[in-house]
Amino acid sequence: MDRYDNHMRVILHIGGKLTIYPALSDADMKEKGQYRKKATAAEIDASKESTTERQMAMGLIRGSDRLSFGKLIEDLENSIHRV
Repeated sequence: MDRYDNHMRVILHIGGKLTIYPALSDADMKEKGQYRKKATAAEIDASKESTTERQMAMGLIRGSDRLSFGKLIEDLENSIHRV
C-alpha cells in the first residue's frame, strides 16, 4: 500500500493525473440519483473525486500480491457477479 501510495504521489507531483472515465463517473452519479445533464458543477466534481478514489482502490487491489490476498480478490470478484 505504501509503495502504491508513493507512486500515486509522484505521478501527481509531476503533474500527472488519473484518467477519470465518464462512464464510471456517470454510474456514480446514477447511484446518487443524479444525472450529468442536470447536475451542478459541484456535484460533477464530487462524483469525479469519488470515482478517482474508487479507481485508486481498484488499482491497489488488482496490484496486490495474489499469493497473500488471492482469497480476498476472488471474493470481491465473485461479489460483483452476484449483484
